[in-house]
Amino acid sequence: MKRALLLFLALVATGAPGIEAQGNCSVPHGSPGSVQSQGVGGLFPGAGWVQVSVFSLDTREEFTHTGRKEPYFNEGDLGLRSLLVTGAVGLIRGLEVWGQLSAHSVVFDESTGARESTGMGDARIWLRAGPELLGVAEDALPIWLGLRAGVKIPASEFSVNSKIIPLNEGQRDIDLAVEIGRTFADGRVVVQGWGGRRWRAENREAARRPGDEWFGYLSTTAAVGPVSLRVAAQSLSGDGFKSNGFAIPSGDRNMFEVFPSVVIPLGRGAMEVGARIPVVGKNLPAGNALTIGYSLGWGGSPEPDVEALFPER
Repeated sequence: MKRALLLFLALVATGAPGIEAQGNCSVPHGSPGSVQSQGVGGLFPGAGWVQVSVFSLDTREEFTHTGRKEPYFNEGDLGLRSLLVTGAVGLIRGLEVWGQLSAHSVVFDESTGARESTGMGDARIWLRAGPELLGVAEDALPIWLGLRAGVKIPASEFSVNSKIIPLNEGQRDIDLAVEIGRTFADGRVVVQGWGGRRWRAENREAARRPGDEWFGYLSTTAAVGPVSLRVAAQSLSGDGFKSNGFAIPSGDRNMFEVFPSVVIPLGRGAMEVGARIPVVGKNLPAGNALTIGYSLGWGGSPEPDVEALFPER
């Protein structure tokens, strides 16, 4: 069971591909719980976007509990493929609802044999509030300021079988984050960031309570003709977990990652292709990952949308 839980932690950590149109959280919690945005500002009522993204990781290395990058035990090889469908819609001025569904296929192959699982991961839903909710015009502020609150719910059954790699963590999480952003150069440059806290409930089936986490994110997106370049970084710092009521200090996990990507207009939407590169970490996979996503929006937005970021030349 311990090995299966460790493998699932790898799945959790590699979740959140950074390839979203206006937003994406992780799978199951976006590694550092990111929700990546392509524009700054809120959605008009009825306006929205949807994004389909895929995430691919193959690695033979992990960041151990000491923070060292080392090969997996028993010549282990982790392979993960994830599909995420993320969307958002404006409810009233200054208030939006976001949601995400995820599905995963994970294989861990080692000298004693291979284990694999395929199915649904976690489901997530958030409410995102901006200054318009309090009657403050967005263009009256030097920066956009918002508050995002969400919950993660397991979308499939959690297995305690040691021969099965679980595809969700089997418990609920609650996120709270403060978001800031600003556009420059007539909307062709976007700087955005957020930070927050994740409170994690107990998985009673496994008698395990994951440690609460702090997370942060910062990105800069610049349009160069019809193409947009994005460089992002995110961090995660989590407490050690408890097993059967006993604290495991060496089970704490952290990560700092960078995400270079390119966004290209395609049809009525945009495609983003990027890489996820871990720099330092602890108790998490160490391999680079490939991310690809396609985004499509509708309705208006108080701030630059896809067309504003990628104007015709």
